[in-house]
Amino acid sequence: MLFMASPPSQPTWSSPPIDPSACIAVVGSGEIEDPSDRISKCVSVIGVDGGINHCTQMNIVPTWIVGDFDSVRPDILAQITESIGTTKLRRAKDETDLEVAILKALEISQTIQMLIFGGLGGRIDHTLTNIFITLRCPGQIFLESEKQTVFGLSDRNGK
Repeated sequence: MLFMASPPSQPTWSSPPIDPSACIAVVGSGEIEDPSDRISKCVSVIGVDGGINHCTQMNIVPTWIVGDFDSVRPDILAQITESIGTTKLRRAKDETDLEVAILKALEISQTIQMLIFGGLGGRIDHTLTNIFITLRCPGQIFLESEKQTVFGLSDRNGK
């Protein structure tokens, strides 16, 4: 795994954020409705590989893109990489593109909450990995879809 524990200074949250204006949006390539109203309110947007296609469809320009870019349309990638921060990954790696995007979000702020769109549905192995990722930073990472929000909780001792 790429990272195992949340930062020690992490605040304690008990529920998903209602106001996304203090959150980072991470847009993955899984199933997604049009949450552009929530995404556009976020302080920063990270497009993750095929999630860049979703961003383009919603007329959202990410502030950073991450991936091996095997799922993004080549014409969109060529257009977007000219003016946006990019983390290009190898295709063969031990972590998913989304895991690396979460690390990028943690570089931006170790204490900010992350809303992940397009993290549910699609490939079951990616969906399960994304659900387990929420347990690494309980109350900080939220998988959002039109009908549900998935997030991890810690016990009272912060474990």
